[in-house]
Amino acid sequence: MTNKDETAQAEQVTMAYAIGSQIAKTKAGGWGCAVLHPSFCQLTVMEENGRSDATTAPRENLWAALGALEMTPKEIPLVVYMCDHNTINACNGGIPKLKANGWRNSGNKRPLNQDILERIEAAMKGRKVQFKSFKKGCGGMGERHARRLAAMAIEGQLVSSIQIGEDA
Repeated sequence: MTNKDETAQAEQVTMAYAIGSQIAKTKAGGWGCAVLHPSFCQLTVMEENGRSDATTAPRENLWAALGALEMTPKEIPLVVYMCDHNTINACNGGIPKLKANGWRNSGNKRPLNQDILERIEAAMKGRKVQFKSFKKGCGGMGERHARRLAAMAIEGQLVSSIQIGEDA
């Protein structure tokens, strides 16, 4: 365990694993988010997912990021782990740059998925949140939960804020 991990545990930081997915053949997509919150030597896990019939993987990743933000109280520090670097970059500084530029990208065009980007920006306002990457397959329990939820969503099996643990 690194010093950063120990510090995160000492501060009771909530961790979320957020994953979006899309099936190229059918265009159906889904996202899953598993929020892990340590409280009094036990772990509370909240899960949520969503589905779209015609979508893209980047859009589903943005929905997953928004899900993590909307599932957690603003006053609790949050670290969101994702595999998608474009979403991480957008959430860690890209959104304010787009907004400052009148919601125009370097090609002077409106960004794709601006609707979700605006919602993410609003959900991040006034809170301590970081987006970090992890290598696919190395995210442990949180990643497994989020991937399972995204796959379930694509199949039409939706869940909303299921809590697993002694606090449930």
